[in-house]
Amino acid sequence: MTDFQMLLANEFHIPIKDENQKIWMLRTESGKFYRDFTTNNYVALGWDKVPFSLIANKDTTNIFKKEQIQLLYPDESKPGLILSQLNTFYFKMKSEDLILIPSRSSERLFIGKLGDIITNVEHEESDEEYAKCEYLHKRSVEWIKDISPNVDVYLNKALRSHQAITDVSKYSGVFYRNVFPYYIDGVSLHITFKKQTDSSYSVLDSINLQSSVVKIFQSVSALYNVPDNSETYIIKTAVGSQGIIEFIVQNFNDSNIVAILFLLTALGGSVSKDSDGKISFSIGVTGIIDKINSLVNDYKNRKMIDAEIKIKEAEARKIDAETEKIRSETKSNSNIAKATVKTKLADAEKTKAEAVKIISESKKADAETEQIKSSLLQTPTAQQVQNATSNLSVPMNTLQQIANQNNINISA
Repeated sequence: MTDFQMLLANEFHIPIKDENQKIWMLRTESGKFYRDFTTNNYVALGWDKVPFSLIANKDTTNIFKKEQIQLLYPDESKPGLILSQLNTFYFKMKSEDLILIPSRSSERLFIGKLGDIITNVEHEESDEEYAKCEYLHKRSVEWIKDISPNVDVYLNKALRSHQAITDVSKYSGVFYRNVFPYYIDGVSLHITFKKQTDSSYSVLDSINLQSSVVKIFQSVSALYNVPDNSETYIIKTAVGSQGIIEFIVQNFNDSNIVAILFLLTALGGSVSKDSDGKISFSIGVTGIIDKINSLVNDYKNRKMIDAEIKIKEAEARKIDAETEKIRSETKSNSNIAKATVKTKLADAEKTKAEAVKIISESKKADAETEQIKSSLLQTPTAQQVQNATSNLSVPMNTLQQIANQNNINISA
């Protein structure tokens, strides 16, 4: 990703998938502690008799640890499994990894971001009683979203394991498309539409929805004079009664990110957060264009200022080096030892050479900045804006109609 694409993603809250981030599933005793974990922002693992000091002790072997666990739990036939689960909970599961927990019968899934190890939990009081977990081993969680496995049939594959803790990272794409309506994964841009009802979904509606999305992307590419890359688009569907339609833009460009804003506008979606942290975004076609123009211009200006600062700093260092060289040459006519003068002259020449190198690198950076500026989205002319408004009108309206008829959305 380019710096400008990162700026767009941050500005419009488009998640960027971290390839090093793992996803874990932790069971909740058949849903018994689901309410407690989600209400009080943590997860926990049993085996309370096993102290953290035993698991963390690097001076003892795993064989010794398993023997100790067997003594603590004589009725358990697999002490190695207990040790493995605790090692995973404390050392393999990293802060910022994603974690999901299933409710009773896996009717709902809650996905969150894993935090630090904690020792105490203040259980929120409620008029409705719920089971409170008192397990010793605990970690904090920042919950993101709860989802239904019924919307995406592929989620069920990730729920097949009955282990207390399971690494389900190989299904990361499935989880991401259910948690985030749009996100970036490497060089691919993902947008997921969700059909929320059990009503039938006609072939014609399916074709028109896909065609409208493609036309919106093509119109935005034309608006910014960016080559049409619609041949790279692929689609993944899992639409039964309810389901998902996932559009993937491979080797995406800047205009593809902007196109998401037009999709959201058509569907009444959202990308920006207000002062209360709520997401809201609906500024129309011209509003989106004005916003992008502002971001592009700000980005260009920052790059130019950075390049100018580097050049001025290098020129100042060069002047200092030349001044020092003159002083050294002047002193060479005095009674200063020749060895000292020789050293000063050598140092001055070295400083001068470094300054010249910095100036060269700064000018190179300046040239690269100009190249970046020329590769950024260009400010559309009034005629281009008028054409885009006209070209976007039909596919955006069509998309809105199909979405309303079939209860399809793209909102978070």
